[in-house]
Amino acid sequence: MSKIWNYLNSPELVYKVQNFFGLERVKDDKIVIKNKFFYYLFIIGTELGDELFYGIFIPLCFFNLDGFIGRRFVFNWFINMYVGQALKEFFLEDRPKSPAIKMQKKFSNEYSLPSTHAMSSPSIAVTIVYYALERYDVNLAVCAVLTVIWISIVSWSRVYLGMHSVLDLVLGFFLSAVLLTVILPITNTIEMFLATNMFSPIILLAVTVTAVVYFPIPSTRVFTRTKGDTISIAGVFVGIELGHWLNYQMGYLDDSQVILPLSVEFNNIFSIILRAVIGLAIAAGSEFIGKLVTYSALCAYYGEDKKKLKEMPNSVDNNRKNFIDLTTNFLTYSFLGFCTLFLVHQIYSHLNIQRDSFYTEI
Repeated sequence: MSKIWNYLNSPELVYKVQNFFGLERVKDDKIVIKNKFFYYLFIIGTELGDELFYGIFIPLCFFNLDGFIGRRFVFNWFINMYVGQALKEFFLEDRPKSPAIKMQKKFSNEYSLPSTHAMSSPSIAVTIVYYALERYDVNLAVCAVLTVIWISIVSWSRVYLGMHSVLDLVLGFFLSAVLLTVILPITNTIEMFLATNMFSPIILLAVTVTAVVYFPIPSTRVFTRTKGDTISIAGVFVGIELGHWLNYQMGYLDDSQVILPLSVEFNNIFSIILRAVIGLAIAAGSEFIGKLVTYSALCAYYGEDKKKLKEMPNSVDNNRKNFIDLTTNFLTYSFLGFCTLFLVHQIYSHLNIQRDSFYTEI
């Protein structure tokens, strides 16, 4: 067993995969890209598991597709990312070393095992397909093929870029499969509770804040972005659930007239484009304002010079800076998620460009 583990975790295997897809190291450590197709495919693939993609895709799902499915894949995405990120700080496995070619510097100081790209891609793709089959008249075979392609491109991009070993991918995918097997059957129950229970925001905040406060700090005491990114994801999840809860409590939501299977609404292209432009602009604005106001307020409250605090080097031992940075992350992305589910759709309704089905997607 240890031989298989070591082989899958070896940088030599990473280089073999890279070489297979057209990456090669020649004299003086010069890197030659022999296959441009795979290079651009995997560059795009890795971005499908990064914050820019999440920042566009998640809001657009609520603006123009299906909020019912959107909330459920965000919930499963959060669970998968939390578990994966926490395990990275526990296992403390370094990124692949030479002869693997490191094609990306971003996240290079973070730990490697498991691959959260290999966990996030199934958590999103499988959840979307699972509920799309329940709600829409879609072809299972086509969905299965697209899901495999999506997961494969996103996951293998990390090995191609030299950021993960094959073992990282295998364990990441296995963990995601286990989590989805356990969580998917109860996701509807959890989502209905979060929307309909009067006290669910208190429970949601108590559980989530406890989870992020006790997120593990690596025993090496080396600072990484892992906790900050996880708290941002937690904030998005909390904000989305709070926005949906408020929609329900104010009586905006009613699914009594829903008849399955549904059809995707692509009738008015102008409204689709307008919703996307207005919604993404508000999302970007809420992130900017949230960071500015929260960071400034916290610095003022604790008597910290905002500029000096930002310029301080990151360290796990700088408790004041870490508290302000992480609290800013959580509150900012909670506000963004809340705007995505509540504020934006109030504006759509006033402009008469709201999707007819949005307030039925409980």
